[in-house]
Amino acid sequence: MMTCARGAWPSDVAIDGWQEASLVVRYKVRFKLFTLDNTLVTRKLGALQGRDRDIVREPPERVLAASA
Repeated sequence: MMTCARGAWPSDVAIDGWQEASLVVRYKVRFKLFTLDNTLVTRKLGALQGRDRDIVREPPERVLAASA
């Protein structure tokens, strides 16, 4: 999930190119397992670019293992 929450989780990945992704504030990707009904997704915020996109495409197991 993407969040702009102030607290930090070990698996958080900061989005460096947040402006290039058309985001209005600095976000981070937080690897978190949960279910969300598609009807609750109301809009697209932006699109990650370059390095940010590559980092969040890494397998979540690798990111979570590195933060343990």
